[in-house]
Amino acid sequence: MSVTRDTLFGTRLRVLLCEQCGAPLEAALQGGRVQCGYCRATNEVRARFDHFDQAHATQLPEPERLARLRMQDQGPAPLPPSIASLAVGNVLLEHKLTEALDVFQATRREVKVTSGVEPSERLYSLAVLLATTAQLKGDFGRVRTVLETALDLVVLERHRTCLRALLARQAVREGDLESAEQWLAGCNPRSDDLPSDSDYRVARALIDTARGNYPAVLWTLGRNNTEVPIADRLDAAASVLRANAYERSGDVQSAVQVLVDQMGRAGALGRRDIDAFAWTYSTLQLCAASLPRATAAFVKTRGSGRDGLQRVIVFIVAIVFIPNILIFLLLGGGAMLSGMVAGEPISFFVGAMIAGTAVVVLGGLWLVNRILSKKGDVTAWLQQHGVPVLAQVRSFERTGLIINGRPQMRLSVAWISSQGMVESAMITTEYGERQLMPGTVVPIRVNPTSVSQFMVERD
Repeated sequence: MSVTRDTLFGTRLRVLLCEQCGAPLEAALQGGRVQCGYCRATNEVRARFDHFDQAHATQLPEPERLARLRMQDQGPAPLPPSIASLAVGNVLLEHKLTEALDVFQATRREVKVTSGVEPSERLYSLAVLLATTAQLKGDFGRVRTVLETALDLVVLERHRTCLRALLARQAVREGDLESAEQWLAGCNPRSDDLPSDSDYRVARALIDTARGNYPAVLWTLGRNNTEVPIADRLDAAASVLRANAYERSGDVQSAVQVLVDQMGRAGALGRRDIDAFAWTYSTLQLCAASLPRATAAFVKTRGSGRDGLQRVIVFIVAIVFIPNILIFLLLGGGAMLSGMVAGEPISFFVGAMIAGTAVVVLGGLWLVNRILSKKGDVTAWLQQHGVPVLAQVRSFERTGLIINGRPQMRLSVAWISSQGMVESAMITTEYGERQLMPGTVVPIRVNPTSVSQFMVERD
């Protein structure tokens, strides 16, 4: 659908961050002096640099262009060293948000004075991190101000392309397809830079998704994850849009397979990105049928190895120990019977001890199996229905118990929810002592009705 009213991401608006306090500042398209309504500082705003005419396409033969893109598809690009400690994956750490905004403002002033490439790279990376984090919080006003502020200042065209594409995607979320097309019009549709090309493709596919043009989505993104090179940070978005196109075309099985493949390749943070992308564009009802099925299928696949190992252990115990336990049970029962017949209390007592020990061991094996099965059920449920969040390890300490040669550990983690800081703990033997050091940030899934139930997602 298309709208004519001004939306938060409409092209007729211009919203920036105040240079002094970081508050939102509505400015004229032609620039000028604007006083902040919060801190009363006067901001000198230049005319909007962006344009909405059709950008010139790279005149490369398509096979050569795709070959250049594939050469760049060698893993995620590292963040600039000066800001790498602020984020995990593509999301800023909660306790680093204020620092990240301060660095953004300082870098913004540096770029404005120097037009340097290195600070411009830093400004772009910070803008994407701030926008992505704000998006996960539902703060779309912050998303708009950060992206447009950076768009006015970055010096490289490839960064402008990515920022325009991000603004286009947000316009789609609001149903403003006219503005989405205008934001995207300034992007090179045939770039030989992988990040730029990937951002353009995802935005183009999202617009086509909103218009119901699913063949165009598959043409833009490819029919699988190898046909068209996509930057790693956008693999989740491309997979969701690709799977949705299959589902809406009636091929739900292919949609499920696309998502399961991506879940297997993406790791814990990548799986979180899949959920986050579907949530952000919930008005489009992306993968309504295939995503729940894919999640269930992935959980079953991940759990099959653990279930198989449990079955092997139970089988070995049954073969090796249970016949001996039954023999002891029969011997004990026989001794008890003999003692009763012969009137020998000692024989009866010894037989009772033997039989009772056998019963206790059998009961213990059954109880352990039930506990393991229940734990596996809870883990599978959390994997499928738990809320994905990033948590910080507070402590990871031995309890003093050792089970099957593995130390029992108490894991305490904390994370930020809509109600504030939440802290919870669990007892586990699944993680090595060096894997979860205090201060480490880990992706977890939390029971939405009970924060005491959570699991650490592992790649």
